[in-house]
Amino acid sequence: MEQLQQLESCFREQYENYKRLQQLTILQQDAIEKNDIDHLEKLIEDKQQLIRIIDIKQALIEEKKQVLSRALGVQSVSLSVLEKIMPEGELIALKHILKQLQALMEGLMTMENQNEALLRGQMEKVKKEINHVQVGKRAMNSYGQTYSPDAFYFDKKK
Repeated sequence: MEQLQQLESCFREQYENYKRLQQLTILQQDAIEKNDIDHLEKLIEDKQQLIRIIDIKQALIEEKKQVLSRALGVQSVSLSVLEKIMPEGELIALKHILKQLQALMEGLMTMENQNEALLRGQMEKVKKEINHVQVGKRAMNSYGQTYSPDAFYFDKKK
């Protein structure tokens, strides 16, 4: 069925987009570990652009699902609905790409969580360093007061 093949093709493209997102996430982890802020900012921009592409592709997938549901005469399209009304052989490729996509997305979520924790750790380290500098400045201001030669003392006893 042509609509099913189009839907499968869209999922394959989405899989490739998520693969690229995974590669950027790996590079992002490296930039965080090396504390390379400029590279990290560039990677975040690249990821945001890719996420916009993924969102557009997801909207196209939803359109393809609606076309397929009309063609099949069902309310909505899901794998469980397709398994009930289509021969098993026609769903092998779709099941395979959906399984790959799910595994990739789960791995990506794990990586994103690790990156977030790593970034929080780096931020906490910087926060402690800033606090240490502020404490040092206060100490210097408190104990580092210099003698002012313009001060005079008047002795009223004579």
